[in-house]
Amino acid sequence: MEYIEGKTLRQWMKENPMPDINAVTEITNNIIQGLRVFHRMEMLHRDLKPENIMLGGNSPENYDIKIIDFGSVKIAGVQEISTPVERIDLLGTKNYTAPEYLLGSEGSNRSDIFSLGVIVYEMLTGELPYGDKLSRELNWRTINKIKYNSAIEHNPMIPLWLDGALEKAVKIDYRSRYDTFSEFFYDLTHPNASFMKHSAPLMESNPILLWKIIAGVLFAANVGWAVYFFS
Repeated sequence: MEYIEGKTLRQWMKENPMPDINAVTEITNNIIQGLRVFHRMEMLHRDLKPENIMLGGNSPENYDIKIIDFGSVKIAGVQEISTPVERIDLLGTKNYTAPEYLLGSEGSNRSDIFSLGVIVYEMLTGELPYGDKLSRELNWRTINKIKYNSAIEHNPMIPLWLDGALEKAVKIDYRSRYDTFSEFFYDLTHPNASFMKHSAPLMESNPILLWKIIAGVLFAANVGWAVYFFS
């Protein structure tokens, strides 16, 4: 068994509870490179979570990222000896698992995109996009009632367009998610006007969130002023 030096992404998240967005996108890009290798080989990881991602190196720009724990990997053409749901129950990772697996359906590359989206959301907010709702007993009727929690509610400094990218990546219906990692990553790093255009004014849709954002901006401005004044 290979010894992998470094820390898990979970450890990194504990050490960096409010990370820089650029650091998060650097780590995300490195994770995507590893997942692309899986998908080119017609394999799905299916148990992607912070504990299964190892970071070597000392900064996001030069992390050597390795994806570990292949116990739930699906290889195209290989018959399974147990169902994904049985393994997920055993591993206790429902909150990172694509809903289609929880309902006993087959997965696809969009299932791994869902898991990655949850991880990116958690890196930026310290929370999960659906709370603990995916860890409960679900069926087709109840799962469609689960609502996405805006990342901005937990971190007001997240841009609206980035929140839109996260929301699309973790859509309950896999058909509404990104089809490729490259599309997801592009929207994480480039403002997508469609996420702004279709959003209702915050004062109407979520006035509490609006005031949180205003408070966050004012706090950042005051900190910047204090640093400038006393330097």
